[in-house]
Amino acid sequence: MSTRTFVVVAVCALAATGCTAGGGSGAATTTQPTTPPPATSVSPTPPASTPPAPDGTGRVNLYAEVAYHFGMPTEKVEDALTAARVEMVRLGGPSGQALHGEDEHPRPLDQGAHLDPRIVAFFAARLGVPEATGREVMEGLMDEWNEYDEQADENNPGAYDRMATRLAERLHVSRARALWFEMLLISRVGRRAAGSGPDAVERALTAAAGVTAAQFGYALEK
Repeated sequence: MSTRTFVVVAVCALAATGCTAGGGSGAATTTQPTTPPPATSVSPTPPASTPPAPDGTGRVNLYAEVAYHFGMPTEKVEDALTAARVEMVRLGGPSGQALHGEDEHPRPLDQGAHLDPRIVAFFAARLGVPEATGREVMEGLMDEWNEYDEQADENNPGAYDRMATRLAERLHVSRARALWFEMLLISRVGRRAAGSGPDAVERALTAAAGVTAAQFGYALEK
């Protein structure tokens, strides 16, 4: 599958600005994965019959591209990933150290936690596919994230490091924890529309951090 860049959430467009993330003290201590609830009907939209076209910026939505490659509705991939990220927050520990998986391209952000066997199993169950297929889909997403991250870091050198420093300082957390939160937020699904509330990943991170929504929001500001 060819790789292309994708448009990160508006608050995470590193090529032009900083990214959003948060952190804090306190973390879920449960280590057993939950049984994922059955995936709901996320959309009546069937899998695309033609490859996704570039948007006005010349980029292709990475989720649409990966979904097309595997013959799935885009919304199904997006919703399964969001649910998996919330599970990562629950299982990962303060800095994601409880999740284990290898990212072949860990710079500037290490996405390997997405390949922890428990997360792959959870993700595959939400997609309704065998674990081997779920892993292939996740690896495809990681390839896209890594390509974007590399290009964003080249276009705005040091932006990821500056963001981690800002999060660590504002939330009074370790750099490792700040990097964990940054990774979870920067490659999340969707765009935060003006006036909309936090998405499921933000809510999970806010709860894990033990801070108020206002404090978390401040940590997200550039």
